[in-house]
Amino acid sequence: MVERGALLGPFYQKILRELGESFMPGAGAFERGAKDVDLENLFERFGKGFDKITLLGFKLMLIAVNYLPILLLGKARTFGKLSPEDQNRYLEKLEQSKIYTLRGIFTVVKALLAMLIFSDSGMEKSIGYELLCHPAPGIKVKSELVKQSRDIHSDINEHAQVCVIGSGAGGAVVAKELAEAGIDVIVLEQGGYYAQEDFNQRPIDVIPVLYCNNSSIFTFGVPMVALSAGRGIGGTTVINSCTCFRVPEDVLADWEENYHLKGLTMKELSPYFQRVEDTINVHPGEMEIIGKNALMTRKGAEAMGLSHGPISRNTRNCKGCGMCNYGCPEGAKQSMEKSYIPLALKAGARIFADCRAEKIIVEDGKAVGVEGSVLERESQKPRYKIKIKAKVIILAGGAIPSPVLLLKNKLANKNGQVGKHLRIHPAARVAGLFDEEIEQWKGIMQSYYVDTYRKEGIMFEATGLAPCVGAMSMPFFGHRFKELMARFKNMVNIGLLISDSSEGSVRVGLGGTPLITYQINQKDFLKTLKGIRIGAEILFSAGAKMVFTGTRPFPVIESREEIEKINERLIKKTDLEYMAFHPMGTCRMGDEPAKAVVNRNLESHEIKNLFISDASIFPTSLSVNPQLTIMAFATRLADFLSKERSRYL
Repeated sequence: MVERGALLGPFYQKILRELGESFMPGAGAFERGAKDVDLENLFERFGKGFDKITLLGFKLMLIAVNYLPILLLGKARTFGKLSPEDQNRYLEKLEQSKIYTLRGIFTVVKALLAMLIFSDSGMEKSIGYELLCHPAPGIKVKSELVKQSRDIHSDINEHAQVCVIGSGAGGAVVAKELAEAGIDVIVLEQGGYYAQEDFNQRPIDVIPVLYCNNSSIFTFGVPMVALSAGRGIGGTTVINSCTCFRVPEDVLADWEENYHLKGLTMKELSPYFQRVEDTINVHPGEMEIIGKNALMTRKGAEAMGLSHGPISRNTRNCKGCGMCNYGCPEGAKQSMEKSYIPLALKAGARIFADCRAEKIIVEDGKAVGVEGSVLERESQKPRYKIKIKAKVIILAGGAIPSPVLLLKNKLANKNGQVGKHLRIHPAARVAGLFDEEIEQWKGIMQSYYVDTYRKEGIMFEATGLAPCVGAMSMPFFGHRFKELMARFKNMVNIGLLISDSSEGSVRVGLGGTPLITYQINQKDFLKTLKGIRIGAEILFSAGAKMVFTGTRPFPVIESREEIEKINERLIKKTDLEYMAFHPMGTCRMGDEPAKAVVNRNLESHEIKNLFISDASIFPTSLSVNPQLTIMAFATRLADFLSKERSRYL
């Protein structure tokens, strides 16, 4: 049992355990069940990453699941008092409920239980999973030059030529490039500082410190979409899949024609892409370590005559550990804390972790500084004040935090465009069960693409998952779920990314937190269904015996003939489980001030010397993973400021 003061008190722990033992019973496909797992302590390890509102929401869901048998079964009993047969009948009603909210509660509770249960080392052994990385002990790579909360003992007042807010793909790159040009730069990062020595290959421990709110940021809309974003020095680059694509030329052509960006072509951008690619060593994934998840995807694509290839990645000496989403334990991944941050420090940049920017100081229509708080790492409570006076402010917090900060400050929004036009690349997944062992967690994590349908807005990327993550979206519960997980090592997983025309918005919500609204439109819904059909065809063509579609009416199909069931007549938007990893567009770029937040040089149309360097500037979806394009535009911004230093600095 956990100690007093736990995140879940005894009442909630009891419900969690009763549900867990029904979701994952003992015996059957393998002996171990939830009764053999320390669910309470596993929740303590994972739950510390939830904010207070999300934790409260989960407690309310536990209460709902505990007492809903009274309504759904007509029995005045809580869940734990039901017979095993009634528990199964009740959970089936929740899983298949026509009421989206009830089904959503079931999905969230089941996903969290799956994460906890398959984070247990004994459960991992039961399905044949083992860690692949064995880094040398005692590795220490973090720089003492990065100032953390523990290093700060009083208020901070500093001056610099440039203050950068955020240290991810946009912030770290622009800071390094400016510092190497001899410009005095300070970087403020709200999150902590973590590096190779902190990445223990356990998602249950790493997600709470590297992901915003345990990867549990949800859009309001039907259906809801779960968004993932990183936090800390390096931002989302620390936890992304190393995938590197240049923005396609047809996307740039669209921006030229429809978003007032004439002349913004690949010819202009190519030198900046090349500079980034050289710095972070972008190259196609090595076939000798790519893994069977990729090879089976290739087999299916070849059988169908589709365009395909290994994904280009930012790594050095990758060993194919499959841990990219949880910080690279081998130090091979060239994320910002490994690449651009050390180079920025070497060039003289000053970097502060655990420092939240709260106010952008504006005088006479010009940004001149930043005020904020130094945060205690664990509690996120303010300890000291920080104030930076600077001639240029670069906002690089990401497509959710950046508009929120501007809206809180009532800046750069006279045209009402800040926080609008949110795109997210909504994603779904298909998985195939094969006779042979695949061990999708072995090899490169996001390894292989199929891009035949990219211009239609559908991109396929083979992505191997650790069992505790893969289990979260597998269908069913009880022994049926257990039987599937016993064969998890025989599964191939393919993600599909939708280039969305749907738009959402970001506003300031309760307690100053982001309020994100987003509705999947019919066009993107139909793209998703087509993507699932094609993904299923790829898997069957590679030899899959059954395919998991991620749809409620048809979670499993066992033949090509069944693929046609995946259509809009039989499936609704709310029958799909969407996720997203690429928010963008909320401070869009364009040369027409009435329709854009920043110009082509990424300077605010309204506030002089205020620039934005993150995915919020993109006018539309990119149709490919955005990190490389964010970095290229950040390099271009640094080049502009270096050339125009007499004007700005």
